[in-house]
Amino acid sequence: MVYSKLIEGFILVLIAASILNPASSLVVGEQGYKNILVFFIPSGDPYILLNTTNTSAQLKTLLVRLENDQHAPLDYYISWILTGVKPESTSIDITKELLNQSRIVTLWSNATFVNVPPVDPANHSSTINPLINFDENHLPPGILEIPINKTIHWDTLNTDLTAKLEGESIQLTLLNYNLTTSTPNYTSNRALGPLEVRVQRDNNTVSYHLLFYTLEVSNNTIKLLFPGAMRTTGYASTGFTPFNDVFIHWYTLVKYRDLISELDEDSVDWWIAQVYGSSMRFLRKALSESNNSLIYAYLPELDIVGKYVGVNWYNKSISEFYKLLVNELTIYASSFKPDYLAVFILCYNSEYYAVFASRLLPTTGELEEKWTMSQLTAILLSYSSTNPFNHIQNLVVNKEASNLNKQLDELKQNITQLNQTLVDTSSQLRSCEADRELYRSKVIEQDKVLAQVEDLRKTSLLYLTSGLALVLGVTIILGFMALRVASRKRSS
Repeated sequence: MVYSKLIEGFILVLIAASILNPASSLVVGEQGYKNILVFFIPSGDPYILLNTTNTSAQLKTLLVRLENDQHAPLDYYISWILTGVKPESTSIDITKELLNQSRIVTLWSNATFVNVPPVDPANHSSTINPLINFDENHLPPGILEIPINKTIHWDTLNTDLTAKLEGESIQLTLLNYNLTTSTPNYTSNRALGPLEVRVQRDNNTVSYHLLFYTLEVSNNTIKLLFPGAMRTTGYASTGFTPFNDVFIHWYTLVKYRDLISELDEDSVDWWIAQVYGSSMRFLRKALSESNNSLIYAYLPELDIVGKYVGVNWYNKSISEFYKLLVNELTIYASSFKPDYLAVFILCYNSEYYAVFASRLLPTTGELEEKWTMSQLTAILLSYSSTNPFNHIQNLVVNKEASNLNKQLDELKQNITQLNQTLVDTSSQLRSCEADRELYRSKVIEQDKVLAQVEDLRKTSLLYLTSGLALVLGVTIILGFMALRVASRKRSS
């Protein structure tokens, strides 16, 4: 049992390594993730997110089921990741408490935080967190009823307001600021603004970008929704430029949820859309202005809408929220944080999921193996600045390893070619040896023929010598006989 658990854990580590680092030796590829974007989503259907990311040609996606091995809410694991310390209690609400700031700064000096409630931008060098000093940083929402062509006082900005109606055109003026906004046709475009208002507070000038929404127009009164507004400064680290746009923080829906019951469906839809859009602009600011390669973003908007606005609004806005999020990735993350890996950690129906998205992802679909939340937490902690071997260093090493692998492949190819040359040479050598044996046998045959010829020559020479001797002998005898005959003839 122990060995099987160890093997299972090792397999999960290998899978995690292949997903989180495509340039590792486990995966064919030369590039690695240069940027890691982690999104905490307390409530959201992972399969809708998977379908939404799959519509982008730039992204490959993978879904992994996560076991809630600590039987704790997502805030518990976020606290664990931020501080590197496993919480003693599972009853944690990160929107209501600041964690140990020194530990967060020490662990995550290499990270940027977006809307992560426990991180104070006064301490951390790269943080956007409007929830810090929220009351000071925002203007509260409200419903304004302005008699047509008359003036009321708006306590929120200590200014008089006047509204004019001409046909279907509405004109709204903030008299004390000498600012006017209008809509030519409130039936087709019910929004007024934005207006930038500069307010003197504590000897400082504070700016807000205001937006209004037409709720109702009667013969005598114009009713407007002011959805709230965040100031342009005061809740981000010094490295970020002012937020010169309309920003309506998601906590507005929590703090002023009683106002929702006074609104019709269209105005609630509009307010939610403004909150979603503002959250994307917060993220865009971090993507475009942060130099860090690691970003953590807390996205509780869907959870808040489901709890405080209504399940119907949650169901009909979840796809739109995901589309906005994927749009930020494909347009802005691709431009400012190229070669990124997006990691979405979601809780849905008390189950946990991780959705990975990247153009470099080595595998897609849904992973059969199940991880635990503790394992994923440990993996994310390995990317902290205290890790002596963080993911940028991993990337450098992986590139070096990739170069070495290239050289090794070239050497292997050279060895293969040399082996082939050796095989060809050996084949030629064997052919030469066969030819040599053939020629050798022919030489032996020729030697035999020559030996036979020599024997014949010697025999012929012997015969010739014997014949000459015989002829000479016969000649001598004949000559001798001729001499005798001749001598007899003379004597007679």
